[in-house]
Amino acid sequence: MSKIQQHSKIVIPVALAVIALAVASMFRDATPGPIQEQIDLYYEVMALRVVRVCEALPPEASVALLANQSELDKREFKGMIRRLKKMGLPVLHIKGVSDSDDAEWGDQMGFPYRDFLRVAEEHPNLNAIISLCGTPFWPKEAALPDPSSLPDLLVTGDIEMPHRLNRMLAQDLVTSALVPREDPVMEDATDAAQLLDRDYEMLYGPSS
Repeated sequence: MSKIQQHSKIVIPVALAVIALAVASMFRDATPGPIQEQIDLYYEVMALRVVRVCEALPPEASVALLANQSELDKREFKGMIRRLKKMGLPVLHIKGVSDSDDAEWGDQMGFPYRDFLRVAEEHPNLNAIISLCGTPFWPKEAALPDPSSLPDLLVTGDIEMPHRLNRMLAQDLVTSALVPREDPVMEDATDAAQLLDRDYEMLYGPSS
């Protein structure tokens, strides 16, 4: 069993945690305190995940961020972008992606690979595109793109589809990925850095 396949067991628990955070954020003004603290920690960890997955990039790298469309207007997400800038990683472009309406993929987590290609075409000078939406769906193009002609695709998300990520790493369609080792438990972490070091690990494609 490959290392990434061992992560399949965390998909459902993490999905439930993300849903719980989304519901909690709807009531943050009415229920201040511990719930809001968990939401803030979630976005702090998100910023650290972006920085960690970018560690191999050159210091002046040009990066874009792919995030779920529903995230872009959230106060916490905007705060996360400001935190990245303070940490020395200004994001030049932020692009929203929506859930796929492709019947072939059903309710699977992910986004169309063409969204990655679209951003790469719109911004040809990018060094990397970072996906906060996890691994994209397998390309539908007749011929696979040449990874050397594209910016690095760096993946980090709460939920991963292990078989898909494993396959895309092997083909260098994903350069590297930061994935949960198991179900992250934010309540047990003293801070975001501890949670990241304890509950996440980097995986690399063959050319990384």
